[in-house]
Amino acid sequence: MSTLKQRPRLTITHKPDSYNKGSTTLYQAGDTIEFPIKLNNIPDLRTNTVRIKLYINVDSSLPMTEETAVATKEVTSITDTLSYILPSTFSGPLYWRMEVSTLSGLKDFDTGNILYKGVKREIKVLQIMPAGKTDSNLLNTKNMKAAYLKS
Repeated sequence: MSTLKQRPRLTITHKPDSYNKGSTTLYQAGDTIEFPIKLNNIPDLRTNTVRIKLYINVDSSLPMTEETAVATKEVTSITDTLSYILPSTFSGPLYWRMEVSTLSGLKDFDTGNILYKGVKREIKVLQIMPAGKTDSNLLNTKNMKAAYLKS
């Protein structure tokens, strides 16, 4: 039984306010988000290298990859904190994943999301219609309020 290896266990003791749990907190560029953590199932940090990694993505349907990793830290104590300063990006939800891993490949993770207020997305619409056919014209009030095009 002494050769049994257990994966490290990650506990984030205070997560950033999650927008889908009813939080009205808006994060902005320059805000620091902190992830205070506690690790379990680590026999000795002096002999076992353990890393924590933070991934952030704007799309929850895409997998978190090395391209979305924004911060990494080698853990030196069973309690530690990873801080990250938010950059400028588009407004909307940001999805995060905190992962702890050992050199032997054992991992644990936790996920969440925040609501970010940043750059307003600009969408340009090109509408091509046959001559004389105006049934689907976006300026037609039956199709859409024209004021939407101005905001």
